[in-house]
Amino acid sequence: MNFLNQFLPIHLAIKEFVSNSQAQLLPISDEFGLMEANINGESIEMRSHAWQSALFGYIRLTHLTSHQRIEMLNLTIYPRSSYDTPIFATDFVMLNGRLRVAVIDAMPLFADEPPYYQQWVLPFEPLHLRSLIIAPQYERKLDWSFRYLSPFACLATDVGAETLPQLFELWTSYFQLYLRLAQASTSVSVAREEQVKQWHKDYNHSHLTVENKRNPLVHYFGETLGKRYNSEFLFASRF
Repeated sequence: MNFLNQFLPIHLAIKEFVSNSQAQLLPISDEFGLMEANINGESIEMRSHAWQSALFGYIRLTHLTSHQRIEMLNLTIYPRSSYDTPIFATDFVMLNGRLRVAVIDAMPLFADEPPYYQQWVLPFEPLHLRSLIIAPQYERKLDWSFRYLSPFACLATDVGAETLPQLFELWTSYFQLYLRLAQASTSVSVAREEQVKQWHKDYNHSHLTVENKRNPLVHYFGETLGKRYNSEFLFASRF
């Protein structure tokens, strides 16, 4: 089928990252690896992949496409709990040829601690300023967006095809900076690791609650399968 693929540059960068980090492919149940639906005569296909590396405990990628109207990509990278490295998040939603949502962020775990802020938050400020020039930014409204997203996240909206190359270049800059900082990470104390685990747990629970209410996957693939996908793949507690 002739599906859209607006996010090819992102896929190529992820492929290179997986190879360079020697990440191992994680098994996914067949019902989650490829999901298909037909909504009002429009075919929809969603493919998911997951990996694990020495530094990152869970790397997940979801790409949903239709023939012409909608395309969604989500990439989330969870470092292992022995590091207090931020979670890297990418969430792109394209509708009718325009990118309606473009979230790019290194979500800090302990941004209220000055040394952590200096190490993990402040370096992304120049990229955030670039994002303000490239595209309008959407307003944060949900509680989790204030609680978990960095103050220097890219929250672009209403991006036309002519601006996509600039946005993908910006994504690459965020991603490369994140990986450079992450690769310099050192393991934390046992007490700190418990804090990291609790942060990951709270984030997954909070985000799962939100996604079960608003995520279109529940509409596309049915409430039962959609919510199972959310809880067992997107926010899997075992990782």
